[in-house]
Amino acid sequence: MSKLARIGKTVRKATEAVKLPNIIDTVIQSGCASTGPPLGPILGQRGIPIAKFAQHFNELTKDMIPGIPIDTRIYIDGKKYKIDVFSPTAEYLIRQAAGLKKMERPFEQGEEFLGKITYKHLYEIASVKIQDEFYTIRDYTMKQMCEEIANVCWNIGVDVVRDLDPADYDEFLTQVEEKEAEFQEEKAQKELELKKKMKLQ
Repeated sequence: MSKLARIGKTVRKATEAVKLPNIIDTVIQSGCASTGPPLGPILGQRGIPIAKFAQHFNELTKDMIPGIPIDTRIYIDGKKYKIDVFSPTAEYLIRQAAGLKKMERPFEQGEEFLGKITYKHLYEIASVKIQDEFYTIRDYTMKQMCEEIANVCWNIGVDVVRDLDPADYDEFLTQVEEKEAEFQEEKAQKELELKKKMKLQ
């Protein structure tokens, strides 16, 4: 056996020795599962028929608005699988409550918040998420769930306040959108300058 063949055999054995998890927790957009990455390759290496899986998931979420990010758990047994579809992600629910559009501008701790929700919003979101199996099997209390949602709020730049004045908040969101537009303009300018620089080289 050649040296190259021996190396190949060793690599195959090492790959076979890696035990892939039989439970996958992921986020899939409702009605939008496809055979492409990132999910396609992950399921493909486990021998799951990807096209069939995508069709199955899209059928399960056909009554939802397309494109909503859904917390999903996939149980794998050999080449068989089971899909558990839960509620939309906490981040999505928070953004909806805060009236925020999907933004590319990153939030850095210490800067002005990108949005706000009330304690009532936080409690309502916690009431939805606590019903997901991930939390029910861990016997989460509402206090723990509220703390979990509050942590997500902090990480994505959403402040939790007691009350919100609609007029004041509309003005706040307008300022946030203006900053997002500035960010996009600066980003486009940098990309243009980079392209010009690459052409000159």
